[in-house]
Amino acid sequence: MRNLTQSYSQQPLYSPIDSSFGTGGNASSFNISTQDAAVFSALSFDLTSRLTLDIGGRFTSETRSANGEAWAYNTDPSNPYNTSNRALTYINTSTNTYLNPNTGQAMVGPPLSKTFNKDSEDASLKYRIAPGIIAYLRYARGFRTGNYNTYVATTSDFSLYNPEELTDYEGGVKARIWGGKAQLNLSGFHYDYNNMQVTILQNTGTHTTNAAQAVSNGFEFEGQVRPLQNLFGSFGVTYQDAHYTNFKNASAPTPFNGGNPVDLSGQPLERAPHVTANFLLSYKIPVSFGDFTVQTDWRYTSRYRFQAWSDSHATTPAAFLASPQMQALVRHAFSQNPVITGNVRVAWHSVDEKTEVAFWLHNVTNQMTYTNAFGEFFNRNISRYPGDLRAFGFEVMRAL
Repeated sequence: MRNLTQSYSQQPLYSPIDSSFGTGGNASSFNISTQDAAVFSALSFDLTSRLTLDIGGRFTSETRSANGEAWAYNTDPSNPYNTSNRALTYINTSTNTYLNPNTGQAMVGPPLSKTFNKDSEDASLKYRIAPGIIAYLRYARGFRTGNYNTYVATTSDFSLYNPEELTDYEGGVKARIWGGKAQLNLSGFHYDYNNMQVTILQNTGTHTTNAAQAVSNGFEFEGQVRPLQNLFGSFGVTYQDAHYTNFKNASAPTPFNGGNPVDLSGQPLERAPHVTANFLLSYKIPVSFGDFTVQTDWRYTSRYRFQAWSDSHATTPAAFLASPQMQALVRHAFSQNPVITGNVRVAWHSVDEKTEVAFWLHNVTNQMTYTNAFGEFFNRNISRYPGDLRAFGFEVMRAL
């Protein structure tokens, strides 16, 4: 596989060489080329009439290469996106130019080409306890490839992060019971992350870096049941304890901890609620001119945070973030509180099942939810991005 990714970013009111907001701009343009080759194989063995062994392996060789430049420019008030009036080109890979835009001193840039050679494995044992009931154990190891950060607001932002490695230990039982009317699955898992890739929020943007280590332990119970021909239900409950075990040099927006690293060891992962639960119930009502289907689904999510550093303890915060009240505000603003949301859908289907007319209602209880939060602490601003409030719709579909 060969791939070329071209990225361009621009901040017309921010300049890395001028602290006067709005008088200068910043722009960057980079190309990332990827060459990827892999070989893989999978085998399955029936060790006994009830015991099966599945094994697989893959070897991947991937090369990433980067080139480009970043520059500060003088902003034209009549056309702030015009970057032609350059004030300083602080990165130019073709001339090996890497400058600290604040001091003009030379810096060292990342290697412009890197080859990642990685192997992945998968092995599982499945034992048929009884007809329709299977117990299994699984071991798997894989990786997420490394790449370059190309959203650049200063020289150090242009950086290379390494592959993330995940080792998965899992076991459970899958059972089809009640004459095939019910399917129940129960599993427990332990995930070991090494060099976990984490996207860190900064004052002027984000970049991806490698946390040292993290783990996730938990279990999942899910199922489907059809007690009657026209009645169907499904459910799921997941508990996980996902946290960093070693991440002592995490970065955060400068005012949060005075520009010093933040120790996230022991802190939960972002977007990793302890508990999630869901269920769906659907009932079909036959009529002479087709059928009506009434469906409702609900989901519970416990509290989770959007940014890796937001729940951590700041030892040297800026003065305006130092009070317990302001630190509590940050924790609240950068997280989603526990929430229950539900949807309802009523649909009519024609006798030939080619026509559907449906009415739906999303977020029935009109819960306020958030999808992300961003803190521009240099101007004391926190932006929260809301999810959808209550909404309804009407659909008509016809199959040919």
